[in-house]
Amino acid sequence: MESPPHQWFDDVGLCVVSAFLFIPIIMSPSLSVYAQSPSYPVEIENVRLVDPGGQPLDDCQPGGELVMIAVTLKNLSDSGQPAAIIVELRDNSSDITQFVQWQTTSIGPKATPQVAISFNPASLSSSSSSSSAVQYDANVLVWDKVLTPVPLSSPLKVPVSC
Repeated sequence: MESPPHQWFDDVGLCVVSAFLFIPIIMSPSLSVYAQSPSYPVEIENVRLVDPGGQPLDDCQPGGELVMIAVTLKNLSDSGQPAAIIVELRDNSSDITQFVQWQTTSIGPKATPQVAISFNPASLSSSSSSSSAVQYDANVLVWDKVLTPVPLSSPLKVPVSC
């Protein structure tokens, strides 16, 4: 037995019917409609330049000795956390990344470890032809892993002069 054609869908073999269910949303006066910052389990407490002996530096000398970017983290969670700390140095004048390196570690519960990533200022190719210091941004990211990253903290940008 064949169904008779519908008056609105004559010669149409398939009819898709959609239904929408509207659910009223009750807003409490205490609820905010603005986006909240995500809560991250790790906090970047401090980023600074240090020499290989751990002594603080104001800047690194172009063509100078080995320099380290020391990053102090704080695990806000009650459980251990695998982490990858990524540091990128970006030349402010050309907006070109000059250096990227990462280090993986495990951060204990409520721990405050320090991680240092070293680089040689002589390896930085500057877009500036003058002998004056070049301004960089050190961008620090903390992810759970490098290949399939999930951010563990807000990124931090710190000015660096080399």
